[in-house]
Amino acid sequence: VMTVNINAVTELDVSSKEISDLTGIEDFTALESLNCENNQLTALDVSNNPALSYLNCYINQLTALDVSANTALTTLSPGHNQLTTLDVSNNTALTALQCNNNLLTSLDVSANTELTFLYCYSNQLTSLDLRNNPELLDMKCQYNDLSSLNLKGRHPSEYETIEAFENWSLECVDVLDPEWAFYNWEEYFDRDVQFEFICGSEGRSQWHVSVNGSNNTGDGSQENPLETIQLAIDVSSSGDSVFVSSGSYFENISIHKGITVIGEDRETTIIDGDGSGTVVIFDSGSSGPAYFSGFTLTNGSGLMDDDPGNNWDNDLSKGGGIYVDECSPILEDLIIENNTVSGGGGGISKSSENSSIYIASSIIRNNTANYAGAVHGLNGYNEIIDCQVYDNHATDIGGGFGGVMTVSNSFIYNNSAVDGAAAMSADASMFNCTVAGNVGPNYCIEIGGGNTEISNTLIWGNSSPGIQCWSAISITYSDIEGGQEAFLGGGTDPSWGEGNMNEDPLFCDPEGGDYSVSAFSPLIGAASDGGTIGDLEVDCGFEPVITEVTDVPNDQGGWVYLGFSRCGFDQEDITNQLYTIYRYDTVDDSSASEFNFTWDGVNNAMNVESSGLHFGPDNAYIPGAGYDGSFLIMSAFDNSGSSVQSTVIGSINTGDVIQISNMSSSKTVTFSTSNVPIGLGDDRIMIQIDPSSISYVASLDEGFLDDESVVMTNTSASSAWVGLLSIGAIGEEHYYVEVHTNGDSTAEDSGMGTYKVVASMNEGIYYSDEMSGYSVDNIAPGVPTGMQAMAMENSIILNWDMSEAEDFEMFVLERSNEATAGVEEATISYELTDITFEDVDLVRNVEYSYRLAAYD
Repeated sequence: VMTVNINAVTELDVSSKEISDLTGIEDFTALESLNCENNQLTALDVSNNPALSYLNCYINQLTALDVSANTALTTLSPGHNQLTTLDVSNNTALTALQCNNNLLTSLDVSANTELTFLYCYSNQLTSLDLRNNPELLDMKCQYNDLSSLNLKGRHPSEYETIEAFENWSLECVDVLDPEWAFYNWEEYFDRDVQFEFICGSEGRSQWHVSVNGSNNTGDGSQENPLETIQLAIDVSSSGDSVFVSSGSYFENISIHKGITVIGEDRETTIIDGDGSGTVVIFDSGSSGPAYFSGFTLTNGSGLMDDDPGNNWDNDLSKGGGIYVDECSPILEDLIIENNTVSGGGGGISKSSENSSIYIASSIIRNNTANYAGAVHGLNGYNEIIDCQVYDNHATDIGGGFGGVMTVSNSFIYNNSAVDGAAAMSADASMFNCTVAGNVGPNYCIEIGGGNTEISNTLIWGNSSPGIQCWSAISITYSDIEGGQEAFLGGGTDPSWGEGNMNEDPLFCDPEGGDYSVSAFSPLIGAASDGGTIGDLEVDCGFEPVITEVTDVPNDQGGWVYLGFSRCGFDQEDITNQLYTIYRYDTVDDSSASEFNFTWDGVNNAMNVESSGLHFGPDNAYIPGAGYDGSFLIMSAFDNSGSSVQSTVIGSINTGDVIQISNMSSSKTVTFSTSNVPIGLGDDRIMIQIDPSSISYVASLDEGFLDDESVVMTNTSASSAWVGLLSIGAIGEEHYYVEVHTNGDSTAEDSGMGTYKVVASMNEGIYYSDEMSGYSVDNIAPGVPTGMQAMAMENSIILNWDMSEAEDFEMFVLERSNEATAGVEEATISYELTDITFEDVDLVRNVEYSYRLAAYD
């Protein structure tokens, strides 16, 4: 070999030269292509040829070959040698490898992801894993001792050449599509070879899927999950379970066997149909019903196949979220939303024969169809249990559900359609359901065909409350808006059974979407089993409701009547419950107040000396005023440094801890109402003390001593809720109390008081909304208006307008006349409440003057 300028040579062909030694090749540092095929080489060192991309050393006597330094290699052909090992892990650019007819017992090409051509036949390989080679097209591995072969790098139909015969220990081949391989690859494998997705997994019963998994390298275990739900379904067997981790899966899947498919969380495990068909299809299978739970199914566009038993849907799509064909899956804990079809069942539909729908504990919302916006179940037996069906739309009929359906413990609300805003059904049953807030121009429900039964159900608050019924229907223990009159003329009259009513259910906040009911709802206890009609939650009405703040008459000055309805937990036979009335005040800075209490450590009780305090047998007690504060801890220190604690209920604005000083024989606590918002300035301080937390410190013989006086003083001012009085809760429907205002009003814009009622019940504390009012006793009535006089023969008839003053008491009419012949000067007053008066027995030709005043 000439050595002049060899470091610039890029291509060298020395094939078929009977060369036995290629020493010196290391000096060809720029070499890119080397063909040394058909020689007698026993060794080859290419470690100094890093640019080498093509190496053909076919038909030599090599026993070893190190190509770890040749990272640019794309083609390597060391076939027909005596190699026992070959490491190509560093050759990641390799696209072609021809290593046939060697003595290789193993071959790892997992790092060679660009490999398209692999000939490794006629070796001693026992296993070959090609799952990481998605570009592989041509592969020959015949005449080995393979017992394991994985061809899951790509779909079997995409390979151009596969030859794997004469591997008599090979019983199973891993492929992505076993069925396709079975029907198309028989001639390339030995007769007894089976094709499986995962060979040796016959005993596996659980399959795992994750958005971070892989269909090529995953084996379906929890540690190495698959990537798509459909693949896990395909490789599973009847009775297996598929567990899907949270994430978004853009698939349209088909379940055709009796397996369990469970999503991690229906809120976060989402199957998106991408607008390309039904999201999940259940089709016929003889291995029992499938169980499907824990998913959101969205963005489905439905199935276009015609159903001979359902001409309604021919040439129209149906079942956007789920379609059930000739089977009966169990569907639970799903969200089916935002699916759209041109036919029936925007959320769910089914074939007409030999199939049924069972869905429970699910939400079906925001789906759109021509009819049956949410669920369509034509014929068969179909059941909806404990579901919420809302905000679905049908451009024609049945905003919620349609077909033959049994619906129980479900809420059908805010759906819309032209006819049957909530439902159109035949041979249907509804138990413990609520139908409310559905919108349509004609009627709420249409029923036609079969026998329909409605029980323990509420139908109320729909835009068109009418029910159009064309077949037999019986109703018991239900609240139907409009009663029997809700059933439109021309149809079938209902069989109106026991326990029915036409009463406002008292929804808590239907405008805000809250269809729970008040504690005073007539539905409570009215169901056939003594429960609540419509299976509704009772979630309001526990709080008292102020109904009026009105003046106390007869010029009492500064007092009003406050009326309120009871708390829902106020029952006649329950004691030790209170109502406390509060007024919002501004406390005067200049007003200081104090009270003393003495502690009886032996009897664990306190004695209180103060005017205006409301207290119970064991503690000075003013109920909390309804703020969201934390506890303040008041520490009491004695001369020895020992301490005891009590709790002051108040909002912590500054974080200060109130200290009790020891500067005199008594312990004085000084605090401001900025720290304790319920402090007052009118001989009352809002403070609650827990006697059990004020205890004698036995170890030091110190603490609050028996009969020791403690003075608490209010020293500042603030706006605060002031406790006016407390009354016992005794089960009355309505209560009236007489309470002070902030001051007697002298004008309608002065002295306004704002009040609230706090119910202290065993179940908790409940607050009313606020209401304002004032005392009108010192507001003078306006000047009377409209007075007219008409003279008669011996009398004068007067009339005037009624006073508009709220606390009007009477009119005073004053008549006067000057002295004239035969008549003395006189003034006479009359107290009147009417607006007409006839002044009689008058003297003719005498001039009388009148003036009118109004009094409260």
